[in-house]
Amino acid sequence: IPPLAQKELNLKLADYDIGLAIELNSADFNRQICLTNKIWAYFQSGLYILATNTLAQKQFIEEYKNHGIVTGQTVQDFTLSIEKIINNIDEIRKDKKYRFEKAKQYSWEIEQEKIKDIWNKTLS
Repeated sequence: IPPLAQKELNLKLADYDIGLAIELNSADFNRQICLTNKIWAYFQSGLYILATNTLAQKQFIEEYKNHGIVTGQTVQDFTLSIEKIINNIDEIRKDKKYRFEKAKQYSWEIEQEKIKDIWNKTLS
């Protein structure tokens, strides 16, 4: 699939159950502390996220527990996490709408108002 515009991407993601946020701690320090656009797209689409245990992704999933699980970066860790997802796929699918509705609280439309408020308080 070629790159998609944000609106098209979010519509396409709704066709899926799981988003893979796979980052390697060994890549570079930035990958350990950043949240990529893909994890936000998965989150806002209501997908259940399988995220590797980078510092940032681990913290993100701990904060939004119903939105996914964290896996280690070994073959055994991935195997156990995928088996857990397969064994709970009915529940994961059932909660998709809840995850989608919950994530609306973190849309750009809402977050930009917070930024504007901080900016206005700083300037006054």
